[in-house]
Amino acid sequence: MSLALLGSSQGFTAGDLSTAGYTAMVPAYQKVYFADGRTKVAGGFHKLDFISTRLYGTPSGAFIPGESLTQVTSGAAGIFIETVTTKHYVYRTTTVEFDTSHQITGGTSGKTLTPSAILAPPHWLTWVEETGYEGLPDGGANIGTLCFGRIFINDMWHPNQWYACRMGGTQPEDADHVIESTRDWLVGQADIGSPVSSQSSKAGLVGDAITAMISYQDDFLIFGCANSVWVLRGDPGAGGILTRLTDSTGIFSQSAWCWDDKNNLYFVGTDGIYSLSSNAIINSQPPSNLTKAKIPQLITGMKLNRRTDTVCLGFDRDRYGIQFSATLNDGTWNDSFWLSLITGGVFPLSFYAGQVPMCMSYFNSYQSESRGLLMGDADGYIRIFDPTAKSDDGTHTISSFAHIGPVLTPDDITKEPNLHSVDLSLGSDSDPVTVNIYSTCYTAERLVKGILDGSEYPRSTKVFSTSARHPVMQQNTRRKAIAFKLGNSTVDKSWYIENYNIKAEGK
Repeated sequence: MSLALLGSSQGFTAGDLSTAGYTAMVPAYQKVYFADGRTKVAGGFHKLDFISTRLYGTPSGAFIPGESLTQVTSGAAGIFIETVTTKHYVYRTTTVEFDTSHQITGGTSGKTLTPSAILAPPHWLTWVEETGYEGLPDGGANIGTLCFGRIFINDMWHPNQWYACRMGGTQPEDADHVIESTRDWLVGQADIGSPVSSQSSKAGLVGDAITAMISYQDDFLIFGCANSVWVLRGDPGAGGILTRLTDSTGIFSQSAWCWDDKNNLYFVGTDGIYSLSSNAIINSQPPSNLTKAKIPQLITGMKLNRRTDTVCLGFDRDRYGIQFSATLNDGTWNDSFWLSLITGGVFPLSFYAGQVPMCMSYFNSYQSESRGLLMGDADGYIRIFDPTAKSDDGTHTISSFAHIGPVLTPDDITKEPNLHSVDLSLGSDSDPVTVNIYSTCYTAERLVKGILDGSEYPRSTKVFSTSARHPVMQQNTRRKAIAFKLGNSTVDKSWYIENYNIKAEGK
């Protein structure tokens, strides 16, 4: 949305950015760099410049990148960056702005220009290399990050390979003018800031396909691969050490990870949701699987496909948990759940068509009413969870429920639990809560599946409300497994319980 709005006045046109798949979007040096997966020839590299002033016109000759431009009469000055046809981009170093009435002179070249027009940033530009310092991958890229003062990207034609531009603040030894680090991709130069290209693997072996790049504190770079996870400690041009953290799982994609407020990294692996602490990153320790012990088939059962599915994670610091969403790129299938970092529980979520989150980011606003987890949805809107709203988008009923159980006899599997009563303590402003009791003579697993797919019917039902004098459900039920479903699916209603008491014994 924002690019389209900027483009209406800054030259952005349809086709300049492909959204058909994953797109690398890397903020660096007051610009944002984009690699959308298309080849270099097809225009897969762009940048959004938030720092440069655009001057229109034909100068008396070519300005030199890095030289000072001065408009003596107005007092405006700046550093020349680059020229694209008759458009010249200058980083202004004064609060005084350039005008169209006076001549601008290059401090080194001596060339002059009287601008015919001036346009303030931002500007949508093609991301190109400096002549003689080419090296952006011809096959394009769609994964990237900023670390060690370098932009790292992958190579679509060689998925095991990664590239890093010149380290910021350094210059090639043979350069006769200033070169922006993000325009220098020529690997193998003699100085320490030289661009670098390598792979994440043991020496002499072809590396695993890169699926994610995650920087930590500008000192560590995590490479998520299809079936492994690596960490680079230190700049690759200055003795950086590449260490494998695990070869038992990979990271699903560039959007399938997030950080919490304690510098713990969470990501979707091949068989669960993993956690990687900051201490583990620094000391090269393996990640921990958070879901395998309780729900071992949580991720593998979804049969996710990197080519067709979009998976994203988002940390919600207000509710202290992880939001997971997966959807086919055409929107015909989706699955979502909430992983509570307080209880470790996994809670399924459902979204209406078009409202499935495709990307998430926590907006840490200084205004509490604006703060929260932003979710970019398939229909083009950005949504947020509103704790005061009782219906989705003001129109859709929220079907909210929770399961308790199955209840089994813990000490002797030959005994059956005998349920006597259920007692709920509702919140003071809670709407009514419907409690359904389910039981089966078969296994607990069969009971849970029956509740979820609707094939099991409740043995008993009661509606609890705050107005009831004695909100107790008297019920004698004796089966091999007993479970409870609590909820309210009425429009504009909300509910919560403070406590519950279930009386049962083994017989």
